[in-house]
Amino acid sequence: MLPAGSSQFPTAKEIGKIDIRKLIGILKKASKGRMGREHAQQLKTSAINSFALTITNSSFALEIRFLVQRMNLLMEQMEALGKQAKKYLKAVNLTRLLYFYFFFYLPSKKNS
Repeated sequence: MLPAGSSQFPTAKEIGKIDIRKLIGILKKASKGRMGREHAQQLKTSAINSFALTITNSSFALEIRFLVQRMNLLMEQMEALGKQAKKYLKAVNLTRLLYFYFFFYLPSKKNS
């Protein structure tokens, strides 16, 4: 799942306005503790000095928010599909095990 801040702050201008403590929290959560104050400060500085998105278009920012939300939904759906696939694989393996037991193991026990 993409970090919560990615949909709240879709442009460099908006990232540049975030309180550094909030940005640190978002980065720490998204990176599972690997990024902290130094990365947050670099990101904020880069965002402030960015020229790529200096002319912020509100419809562009809205589109980015929607794309991030859509990506999060797709990742949630992929996770659900992965869990379902694991259940199916377990069932298939159990079926193979039972097949082997009834058709190979039991007949050989009878002949012994």
